[in-house]
Amino acid sequence: MKLQRRLIIGIVLLAVLGISGFIVSRLFITHEVKNTPRADSIAPVVTLYIPNKALNDAKTGHTLNVSVDATDNKLVQRVEYLLDDNVVARSTEPPFKVSIDISNLSKGKHTLQALAYDFAGNVGKSKVFSFTIDEDNTAARVDQSSEDIITDSDNRAAPRAKTTSSSTGNQSSIDSPHEDNPGNNNPPSNPLVDPARAAGGWFIAPPAQICSSNAWNGGPSQAGASDIIVPAGDNTGFNFSQSNKTYWFAPGEHTLGTGQYSQITPGDNSAYIGAPGAILDGKNYNDYAFSGSASNVRIAYLEVRNFGRGLDNNNEGVINHNSGTGWTMEYLYAHNNDGAAVFIGTDNTVRYSCLKDNGQYGFSMFKDQVEGDSAIKNIVVDHNEITGNNQDDWETHESGCGCTGGGKFWDVKGARVTNNYVHHNLSVGLWADTNDIDFLFDSNWIEQNNGEGIWYEISYNTTISRNVLKRNNWTSGNHNTGSPAPAIYISESGGDSRLQSSTSGSNDLRIQHNLLEDNFSGISIFESSNRFCNSNGNTSKTYCTPFVTPNIIPSPYNYTYPNPINATHPCYTNVTSAPYIANCRWHSQNVQVSDNEFRFTESNVPCAGTFCGAQALFATGANNISWAPSAYNVQNVQNDVMFNNNNKFFNNTYIGDWRFAKGSGEIINWDTWKGTPYLQDSGSTISGQAVVANALNADSATLESSIGNWQDWFSTNPTQSTDTAHTGTHSLKISMTAGGSWGVELNNWPGFEVRTSGAKKLSFWAKQGTGAVANMRMRVTWYDANDQVITDPQNPVEVPLTLSSSWQQAVANVTAPVGANNVHVQLLSSSGGAGNSVYVDDIVVADDR
Repeated sequence: MKLQRRLIIGIVLLAVLGISGFIVSRLFITHEVKNTPRADSIAPVVTLYIPNKALNDAKTGHTLNVSVDATDNKLVQRVEYLLDDNVVARSTEPPFKVSIDISNLSKGKHTLQALAYDFAGNVGKSKVFSFTIDEDNTAARVDQSSEDIITDSDNRAAPRAKTTSSSTGNQSSIDSPHEDNPGNNNPPSNPLVDPARAAGGWFIAPPAQICSSNAWNGGPSQAGASDIIVPAGDNTGFNFSQSNKTYWFAPGEHTLGTGQYSQITPGDNSAYIGAPGAILDGKNYNDYAFSGSASNVRIAYLEVRNFGRGLDNNNEGVINHNSGTGWTMEYLYAHNNDGAAVFIGTDNTVRYSCLKDNGQYGFSMFKDQVEGDSAIKNIVVDHNEITGNNQDDWETHESGCGCTGGGKFWDVKGARVTNNYVHHNLSVGLWADTNDIDFLFDSNWIEQNNGEGIWYEISYNTTISRNVLKRNNWTSGNHNTGSPAPAIYISESGGDSRLQSSTSGSNDLRIQHNLLEDNFSGISIFESSNRFCNSNGNTSKTYCTPFVTPNIIPSPYNYTYPNPINATHPCYTNVTSAPYIANCRWHSQNVQVSDNEFRFTESNVPCAGTFCGAQALFATGANNISWAPSAYNVQNVQNDVMFNNNNKFFNNTYIGDWRFAKGSGEIINWDTWKGTPYLQDSGSTISGQAVVANALNADSATLESSIGNWQDWFSTNPTQSTDTAHTGTHSLKISMTAGGSWGVELNNWPGFEVRTSGAKKLSFWAKQGTGAVANMRMRVTWYDANDQVITDPQNPVEVPLTLSSSWQQAVANVTAPVGANNVHVQLLSSSGGAGNSVYVDDIVVADDR
């Protein structure tokens, strides 16, 4: 009998008790701010994760499944695994899981170690894991002389033991005590401990519950020897503008007088630190708390409230009003301010703060446009709680302004948005709008925002990873049932290899390893055919893409619809020529949606309309810009988004009754979504799908592979055609063989199964072919389980459509009678004659919930 190779585990150094996210950063209080630029010399911290199950499986399967928890101050580029000091596997995506073949290892002791690299070339090394291969059949045993013990925490939910990882030229602890080191410009240690993560890499509780923890109220109780003491009371006239100083705000309420523009104007390299109980109150007299052009300012441990005088602070910031460079704003409780509580500038960090119940935003930003570059660069938003913002309901005051949210980014290159708790905002949670480039949204908990959880709009190159998004967009979804209301909205955005990707780590737009649960809908990838530079469909009026010079449309600019065009701009004069035809519009392209878990229980969500519980890959537009090239027609843009722009869902897990939208929002079922021509969600799984997304089979609905079940009813010759198509490449061509009335029908009497009665959506698209056929209609007949007609013959269910030379949609919401089991469909008209033709595509009979 052949002896089975056994694996005997001897742990020399192993960090397996913890999980990513359960990290207390090494943080320090700063009383003196340095102005010395520092290169990134911080190496990643990396911990091997090898649960007992993986070890036991390796004894018989000869494959060791391992992953790591790797974190960095910026971003981990890749992880390499060294088996006996030789690289045997690499991974670029958290949790960096690999399978290592050990079947050919020799008898004896072996080592495994993980190395994590960041984009600056720093290398972090895990502890070394040692194991022994033995040829006998004895049971595996743990070496009790090891420093650590393997646990059975296969779900990665147990807290981590204190461990140390080494790095190239750097030694760091990931579980350090609080230190107060005035010579170090790092933030103080977080008194909160990030919660553990579940097996999928998601937090199992919100990561930054700052508001309720009073973490912002933990500043130094006494001033430092060289600090300038700011007494409580009216600080009008106090000199806050000295450079290289630390201002210590004594406990109590601080005010700045009654002037609208009474404010603190910091000096370069100065710090403004609050004692416990220090409050800066604008009393609704002052518009701004901190402003000016100083650089490298630190503001910490202050409650900042009541700045702004009602609606006058629209699109203004209270803290860092001028978006100064190099500011660090941390441990703040900024609440009940008008406009945005915080403005962010280049090289800014906002962390460990509670941004709550502000009039417009928790944070936002704006700097004047810079020709050929981004206005704001290199920002960090980390470990903040952002909640209850947009108290002034600006979308009501300025309909469609797109000017609200928990936080909004504008014209930024390089942003790390990590470990934030974004919830119950009265609009979008996190919104990146207009030429944002190179973003990372990682490990955020985004819940119960009235609008989208994350909205990435006319922007580029981002990674959205390891976030939890729950119960978002319920309000907007019910107010606007004509389009999807997603948890993650990708709008005219995607990946482009010509642009920076050092923060996002990818030239694509990646959405991966996220948990989405009971949001109004899932992920929408959308493009408006009318949205391009210099068009009246571009709501960011004076902006163009980064690839056109000038990318700023010159002033004066005529905003009057329908012709807000500066006729000298190259996207007007040369838009039909290369490279402008490609570069003058923002494209939804290179969007990769993978390895996410989508959960949806319809009874948990206040559903309305067609798109509740939907994934969407679609485009709309009006084709009403006369000078737009034909490539910008809505049908061409739809086909690009669906088929030509490398937008892919794959390797996802769906739990619940999901539906899928394509084209201009037509609902299709799981099989159609996965099949030709859409070919989405390869490698994905689904459980549920009780909803009939389309009763018709894929070919009868889309005509892509065959004519489906269509046949002549009278006076027609129906064929599958490539002459034109609404989506895809094929449509149903109906050629009339005689004058007068004509019709086609399904050949599968009594039709397709509908499963349930109740609300249904009927829809089809059609256009004229040869001859001017004026109109047509779709007729449906309901049958019960005994194949008996239950449609009232005196009132047939019909959906009429007036035809033109372009594609038009007919749509109706109807009620299938009680007992409906099957539906039979006919297309007919009394218009036209021999030799005339029409084209029909995307025919839908679906549940309407």
